Amino acid sequence: MARFGNIRPDTQYPIASASKWFTAAVVMRVVEENGLSLDALISTWLPEISGESGQLTLRQLLSQTSGLAGSKGEFYDLNQDHRITLADSAQEVASRPLISKPGEVFTYGGPAGWLLGH
Repeated sequence: MARFGNIRPDTQYPIASASKWFTAAVVMRVVEENGLSLDALISTWLPEISGESGQLTLRQLLSQTSGLAGSKGEFYDLNQDHRITLADSAQEVASRPLISKPGEVFTYGGPAGWLLGH
């Protein structure tokens, strides 16, 4: 173990977008093992997610085509606040209006991952 500057063994850093591939891999493993459908509505598993966001599918979330607000100027930085739980972040994301029709526009961003992680 080595130390550099003010970095200690217990120093924590946000992993940001590095979590997207990991979340996708975990979701796909659950799909493979449990037979979850990529095309079923997410409200099937997350009944607290309702409205138009509840009509999204795992496929749309994984492919960044969900229509959730993201990196086109609609970015909101919930993921930077360590006091907000993943469930709270997912609920906040799901409560916002979609910015495009699901399945039609690729928009890179974290909001889909927050729903997937939840």
